[in-house]
Amino acid sequence: VVVCDFNGLGKFENDLIEKFKELKIPYQPRNILQASKDFQEDAVYTAKTNIVFLTPEKKKILERKIKEPPTRNQILRHIIQRHPLVGKLALDNAGFNCEVDRNHPSFIAETSKLPYMEAHHLIPLTYSMTFYERYHINLDRPENIVSLCPNCHRAIHFGTDEIRNKILNILLKKRKNSFKRLGLNITLSEISKLY
Repeated sequence: VVVCDFNGLGKFENDLIEKFKELKIPYQPRNILQASKDFQEDAVYTAKTNIVFLTPEKKKILERKIKEPPTRNQILRHIIQRHPLVGKLALDNAGFNCEVDRNHPSFIAETSKLPYMEAHHLIPLTYSMTFYERYHINLDRPENIVSLCPNCHRAIHFGTDEIRNKILNILLKKRKNSFKRLGLNITLSEISKLY
Protein backbone atom coordinates (compact mmCIF):
# COMPACT_ATOMS: atom_id res chain seq x y z
CA VAL A 1 0.00 0.00 0.00
CA VAL A 2 1.36 3.38 -0.96
CA VAL A 3 0.50 5.97 1.69
CA CYS A 4 0.66 9.56 0.51
CA ASP A 5 0.38 12.83 2.39
CA PHE A 6 -1.49 15.60 0.55
CA ASN A 7 1.11 18.16 1.74
CA GLY A 8 3.95 18.36 -0.71
CA LEU A 9 2.93 15.62 -3.13
CA GLY A 10 3.92 17.85 -6.03
CA LYS A 11 5.72 15.88 -8.73
CA PHE A 12 4.83 12.55 -7.10
CA GLU A 13 1.12 13.33 -7.33
CA ASN A 14 1.48 14.38 -10.98
CA ASP A 15 3.43 11.17 -11.75
CA LEU A 16 0.78 9.19 -9.91
CA ILE A 17 -2.05 10.79 -11.89
CA GLU A 18 -0.20 10.00 -15.13
CA LYS A 19 0.29 6.38 -14.01
CA PHE A 20 -3.44 6.15 -13.18
CA LYS A 21 -4.30 7.42 -16.67
CA GLU A 22 -1.88 4.94 -18.24
CA LEU A 23 -3.45 2.07 -16.25
CA LYS A 24 -6.95 3.45 -16.93
CA ILE A 25 -7.64 3.79 -13.19
CA PRO A 26 -9.79 6.81 -12.36
CA TYR A 27 -7.92 9.27 -10.18
CA GLN A 28 -10.11 9.85 -7.16
CA PRO A 29 -8.42 10.35 -3.78
CA ARG A 30 -10.62 9.05 -0.97
CA ASN A 31 -11.07 10.40 2.52
CA ILE A 32 -11.12 7.09 4.39
CA LEU A 33 -11.63 8.56 7.83
CA GLN A 34 -14.27 11.19 7.13
CA ALA A 35 -17.42 9.23 7.94
CA SER A 36 -18.27 5.64 8.77
CA LYS A 37 -20.73 5.36 5.86
CA ASP A 38 -17.85 5.96 3.47
CA PHE A 39 -15.60 3.39 5.12
CA GLN A 40 -16.62 0.33 3.13
CA GLU A 41 -16.49 2.14 -0.21
CA ASP A 42 -13.11 3.59 0.69
CA ALA A 43 -11.78 0.22 1.82
CA VAL A 44 -12.79 -1.26 -1.54
CA TYR A 45 -11.14 1.66 -3.36
CA THR A 46 -7.98 1.14 -1.32
CA ALA A 47 -7.99 -2.61 -1.98
CA LYS A 48 -8.40 -2.03 -5.72
CA THR A 49 -5.76 0.69 -6.04
CA ASN A 50 -3.46 -0.06 -3.07
CA ILE A 51 -3.23 3.67 -2.43
CA VAL A 52 -4.33 5.55 0.66
CA PHE A 53 -4.17 9.35 0.73
CA LEU A 54 -3.62 10.96 4.13
CA THR A 55 -4.64 14.54 4.72
CA PRO A 56 -3.15 16.36 7.75
CA GLU A 57 -6.50 15.86 9.56
CA LYS A 58 -6.43 12.12 8.90
CA LYS A 59 -2.84 11.93 10.13
CA LYS A 60 -3.90 13.54 13.43
CA ILE A 61 -6.81 11.12 13.81
CA LEU A 62 -4.52 8.16 13.15
CA GLU A 63 -1.91 9.47 15.59
CA ARG A 64 -4.62 9.67 18.29
CA LYS A 65 -6.06 6.25 17.40
CA ILE A 66 -2.76 4.39 17.73
CA LYS A 67 -2.33 5.73 21.28
CA GLU A 68 -5.76 4.51 22.42
CA PRO A 69 -6.21 1.12 24.06
CA PRO A 70 -7.51 -1.59 21.72
CA THR A 71 -11.24 -2.21 21.65
CA ARG A 72 -12.95 -5.56 21.44
CA ASN A 73 -16.22 -6.26 19.67
CA GLN A 74 -18.24 -9.38 20.23
CA ILE A 75 -19.65 -10.66 16.98
CA LEU A 76 -21.99 -13.58 16.68
CA ARG A 77 -21.80 -15.21 13.30
CA HIS A 78 -22.22 -18.60 11.75
CA ILE A 79 -19.27 -20.07 9.92
CA ILE A 80 -19.69 -22.93 7.47
CA GLN A 81 -17.26 -25.70 8.39
CA ARG A 82 -14.93 -26.77 5.63
CA HIS A 83 -12.82 -29.87 5.62
CA PRO A 84 -9.18 -29.13 4.78
CA LEU A 85 -8.65 -32.49 3.09
CA VAL A 86 -11.40 -31.77 0.55
CA GLY A 87 -9.51 -28.68 -0.62
CA LYS A 88 -6.23 -30.61 -0.73
CA LEU A 89 -7.92 -33.32 -2.81
CA ALA A 90 -9.15 -30.69 -5.29
CA LEU A 91 -5.62 -29.22 -5.57
CA ASP A 92 -4.23 -32.71 -6.10
CA ASN A 93 -6.89 -33.47 -8.75
CA ALA A 94 -5.71 -30.37 -10.63
CA GLY A 95 -2.07 -31.49 -10.41
CA PHE A 96 -1.26 -28.40 -8.33
CA ASN A 97 -1.79 -26.23 -11.40
CA CYS A 98 -3.91 -23.12 -11.81
CA GLU A 99 -7.18 -24.18 -13.43
CA VAL A 100 -7.52 -20.83 -15.19
CA ASP A 101 -4.22 -21.44 -17.01
CA ARG A 102 -1.87 -24.26 -16.04
CA ASN A 103 1.08 -22.10 -17.21
CA HIS A 104 0.49 -19.43 -14.55
CA PRO A 105 3.64 -19.20 -12.43
CA SER A 106 3.75 -19.97 -8.74
CA PHE A 107 6.44 -20.93 -6.26
CA ILE A 108 7.29 -24.16 -4.48
CA ALA A 109 5.61 -24.34 -1.07
CA GLU A 110 7.94 -25.19 1.81
CA THR A 111 5.51 -27.62 3.47
CA SER A 112 4.45 -29.68 0.44
CA LYS A 113 7.42 -29.12 -1.90
CA LEU A 114 4.77 -28.66 -4.63
CA PRO A 115 3.67 -25.57 -6.58
CA TYR A 116 1.71 -23.31 -4.23
CA MET A 117 -1.96 -23.15 -5.20
CA GLU A 118 -5.06 -22.00 -3.35
CA ALA A 119 -8.35 -23.86 -3.10
CA HIS A 120 -11.39 -21.75 -4.02
CA HIS A 121 -15.06 -22.72 -3.78
CA LEU A 122 -16.54 -21.86 -7.18
CA ILE A 123 -20.00 -21.56 -5.64
CA PRO A 124 -19.13 -19.67 -2.43
CA LEU A 125 -19.72 -21.45 0.88
CA THR A 126 -21.83 -18.48 1.96
CA TYR A 127 -24.62 -20.14 -0.01
CA SER A 128 -24.09 -23.62 1.49
CA MET A 129 -27.35 -23.77 3.40
CA THR A 130 -29.38 -22.48 0.46
CA PHE A 131 -27.87 -25.04 -1.92
CA TYR A 132 -28.24 -27.84 0.61
CA GLU A 133 -31.91 -27.03 1.22
CA ARG A 134 -32.63 -26.69 -2.50
CA TYR A 135 -30.46 -29.46 -4.00
CA HIS A 136 -29.29 -31.54 -0.98
CA ILE A 137 -25.71 -30.86 -2.03
CA ASN A 138 -22.85 -29.96 0.30
CA LEU A 139 -20.79 -27.29 -1.49
CA ASP A 140 -17.59 -28.32 0.32
CA ARG A 141 -16.77 -31.00 -2.23
CA PRO A 142 -14.02 -31.43 -4.86
CA GLU A 143 -16.43 -30.74 -7.76
CA ASN A 144 -16.98 -27.23 -6.38
CA ILE A 145 -13.37 -26.47 -5.44
CA VAL A 146 -10.92 -25.14 -8.01
CA SER A 147 -7.15 -24.84 -7.82
CA LEU A 148 -5.99 -21.26 -8.40
CA CYS A 149 -2.65 -19.50 -8.44
CA PRO A 150 -2.56 -16.66 -5.88
CA ASN A 151 -2.97 -14.03 -8.61
CA CYS A 152 -6.15 -15.59 -10.06
CA HIS A 153 -7.52 -16.16 -6.56
CA ARG A 154 -7.10 -12.46 -5.72
CA ALA A 155 -8.56 -11.48 -9.10
CA ILE A 156 -11.73 -13.49 -8.40
CA HIS A 157 -12.18 -11.65 -5.09
CA PHE A 158 -10.85 -8.18 -5.88
CA GLY A 159 -10.77 -7.85 -9.67
CA THR A 160 -13.16 -5.90 -11.84
CA ASP A 161 -16.43 -7.56 -12.86
CA GLU A 162 -14.96 -8.09 -16.33
CA ILE A 163 -11.89 -9.93 -15.02
CA ARG A 164 -13.92 -11.92 -12.47
CA ASN A 165 -16.45 -13.01 -15.11
CA LYS A 166 -13.68 -14.01 -17.51
CA ILE A 167 -12.14 -16.27 -14.84
CA LEU A 168 -15.52 -17.61 -13.71
CA ASN A 169 -16.43 -18.44 -17.32
CA ILE A 170 -13.24 -20.49 -17.77
CA LEU A 171 -13.76 -22.32 -14.48
CA LEU A 172 -17.48 -22.91 -15.01
CA LYS A 173 -16.80 -24.49 -18.43
CA LYS A 174 -14.36 -26.88 -16.74
CA ARG A 175 -16.89 -27.76 -14.01
CA LYS A 176 -20.03 -27.87 -16.19
CA ASN A 177 -20.15 -31.69 -16.49
CA SER A 178 -19.35 -32.24 -12.80
CA PHE A 179 -22.10 -29.80 -11.84
CA LYS A 180 -24.58 -31.48 -14.20
CA ARG A 181 -23.87 -34.87 -12.60
CA LEU A 182 -24.78 -33.24 -9.26
CA GLY A 183 -27.98 -31.81 -10.73
CA LEU A 184 -26.67 -28.24 -10.83
CA ASN A 185 -27.30 -26.35 -14.06
CA ILE A 186 -25.81 -23.00 -13.09
CA THR A 187 -25.06 -20.32 -15.69
CA LEU A 188 -22.30 -17.72 -15.73
CA SER A 189 -24.90 -15.03 -15.05
CA GLU A 190 -26.20 -16.92 -12.01
CA ILE A 191 -22.78 -17.70 -10.57
CA SER A 192 -21.48 -14.16 -11.08
CA LYS A 193 -24.36 -12.84 -8.95
CA LEU A 194 -22.98 -14.89 -6.04
CA TYR A 195 -19.79 -12.80 -5.98
